[in-house]
Amino acid sequence: MQARSSGWLLAGLLTLCGARQAWAEPEVDDKTRNAARRLAEQGRDVFDKHDYERAYDLFHRAYGLVAAPTIAPYEDRSLAKLGRLVQAQEAYLRAVRTKMTPDSPEAFRKAIHEAETEEMALEARIPKVTLVLSGPGAQLPDVSVTADGEPLESQLIGVEMPINPGSHVVVASVPGGKPTSVSFTIAESAK
Repeated sequence: MQARSSGWLLAGLLTLCGARQAWAEPEVDDKTRNAARRLAEQGRDVFDKHDYERAYDLFHRAYGLVAAPTIAPYEDRSLAKLGRLVQAQEAYLRAVRTKMTPDSPEAFRKAIHEAETEEMALEARIPKVTLVLSGPGAQLPDVSVTADGEPLESQLIGVEMPINPGSHVVVASVPGGKPTSVSFTIAESAK
């Protein structure tokens, strides 16, 4: 898969050099296209050296400049290697949703198909968790919950939601009350 993917990245990057309006994205100038291609090439080099954090950064920047479906799967793979499966899935879906035109290059169509295939395989790896509040004040509308330091939408309480594998800390608090925290570790595919 990696060798095949390398060919598609190269073909996609070459396509980036010459194709204009190959998919339903705004026109990008040559300078920006060239910068995106170079960032993606650098990303591929550091990905091959297993520096996934740097690879993600470079691919993310490249995709931000030119939203080419040939770049997106590498950003996704970098996130998956970092264990950020939820973010990787969203990035795959962004690639899959790329709008093609009748004259879109075959490399773009192949990259989208590859992203669809990899996203389906990734879905099975993403753990799911259901957070349930209980105890005094659990039903108050002003209860606030954070997961790993980030606010959690109240609509996600009591329903199964995707979460990255690894260790997590959930903190619930009510005005004037002492925060309660729960730590847990969850493996890939677990519920």
